[in-house]
Amino acid sequence: MKRKLFRLCSLALAIFIVATCFTSCKNDPEPETTTLASTTAAQTTLGETAAPGTGDTTVSNTAETSSVSGTVAGASTGTATTAPTVNTTAPPAGESKTPSEILAIYTEVLTKAKNEKPAHKKYEYQEIPGDEANRVFYEGKSYSSALLGLVDSLDLITPKEEAMGNPEVKDKGNDMRWFPMYKTTVACALSDAGKIKEAKYEPQSDGNVKLTIVLNDEENAQPMAENATTSPSATGGMFAPLDLSEVDSTLTGNALVTALIKDVKYNLLYHDCTATLVFNPATKQIVSLEQIMVVKITGSAKAMVLFPVNLMQQLYNTTKWFDFTY
Repeated sequence: MKRKLFRLCSLALAIFIVATCFTSCKNDPEPETTTLASTTAAQTTLGETAAPGTGDTTVSNTAETSSVSGTVAGASTGTATTAPTVNTTAPPAGESKTPSEILAIYTEVLTKAKNEKPAHKKYEYQEIPGDEANRVFYEGKSYSSALLGLVDSLDLITPKEEAMGNPEVKDKGNDMRWFPMYKTTVACALSDAGKIKEAKYEPQSDGNVKLTIVLNDEENAQPMAENATTSPSATGGMFAPLDLSEVDSTLTGNALVTALIKDVKYNLLYHDCTATLVFNPATKQIVSLEQIMVVKITGSAKAMVLFPVNLMQQLYNTTKWFDFTY
């Protein structure tokens, strides 16, 4: 099934980076899937390489801290925003596990599903909130705000209601290369628990267990290459971040885009990316998996050659796999 292709004319002015990111991550031929974090970023020009960013955080259940870095294509600074909260409760006594143990269980359960190819359903949707915590115009608001409606009018994102009301149905024996990362043979390539900000192990009243893993912040994280078994970034080892080369290609390779915007600089900060896995501990079979990717885009450009635009926009991408039948 081919994924939705966006109309590139929506890349005008203020929304140029937001739409570009959605375009880039929806150019692969599979389910209608796309990707969607807080630190400051060093500024570079499109096409240059910058020093990777860091995101030092304390790992739950340990005294360990870690720095995560990724490859960068271009950058601009932005302000920190409040991350979505994870609804978790402390596990019962005797059930506490370390981040390393939780990561190992997560990998085992997902690997089993990837190998056994159970039937399941999936939906995915995107959100680009317009409140001041998620969208800031540093320059060019008067030139830009009128065009923000293009996101809705040109069907740039999949709304939550539409996605949940029309999930994809995968038959048993389906191609699991798109689960949960794109076109990979492994279910989780992250092995370093030091990249984890928070990990929870929560037995449920029905006998299932809920695992919650929140990763450290990471700038310009890159996805895994097709059929790869290792990831160039921590985020890419568990999620499917945007391929920066595709973003760059869209920004520089489309005549309409290059006619409307010049001197593009951008930075993608993935933060509080959260995976929530519910599974049967006796059978190691998945009940559901939800991944929420949050990316803070900071970017600047000159619109129509003359007018400066400088903005921060948060993107949220939610993917859920459920109704598994082994």
